[in-house]
Amino acid sequence: MIVEAAPSDATMVGQTWKYVNKNGSPDRRFKDNRQLPICLFQEMAWSATADSKVCCKCPSTKSATTTKTR
Repeated sequence: MIVEAAPSDATMVGQTWKYVNKNGSPDRRFKDNRQLPICLFQEMAWSATADSKVCCKCPSTKSATTTKTR
């Protein structure tokens, strides 16, 4: 998932470039090549029936783990 800015409650684990060379360095051919944050997300999935499934990506692992099931 690529976003303009990291969510305020997200845990940043690193940075990368919008356009990257194979060795991980920034691709200098692009003037608008900016650094992008790499954030830790947690995915939660629910299914009410065999035909339905809902997925949610949470930027805060704390809020994702404190969600209760019924």
